[in-house]
Amino acid sequence: MADYTPLETVVLELLLRGENNVLNVLREQFMFSSIARREFTGAGFYLYFDIPIHISRLGNNLQVSSNFNFGDVKAFVEPTKQELGFLLWIKDGAMHVLEGYTYDNNWPMHITNYDLSYLDGEERDWTYLYGQWNLKN
Repeated sequence: MADYTPLETVVLELLLRGENNVLNVLREQFMFSSIARREFTGAGFYLYFDIPIHISRLGNNLQVSSNFNFGDVKAFVEPTKQELGFLLWIKDGAMHVLEGYTYDNNWPMHITNYDLSYLDGEERDWTYLYGQWNLKN
């Protein structure tokens, strides 16, 4: 697997956690992904993925849009308790970008201690998540 930072790795693992066909496809993409590039913005980052063409993509067979984003994971950086948010952008059925952002400060220079959770705590809000996925009827 690519050289993801420890924070990137655990955020992606939480975003992709769960027994669901959409998440199964995205986990496979993550397993075979590499990093195309990283961009730091001062208030966060963009991590661009390279997903091999032979790896499954999301699409009509899963009744989900092939272009959407979702993010139900947050982090609190110790010791300041600065809150960070994350969005995973899907483009043409593949993981395209992981976006990390702050709510009110600059992105921390060195992140070693942090607590991660879903937006509503320990349990994932699947209704919220399905809404972000633009599920087709």
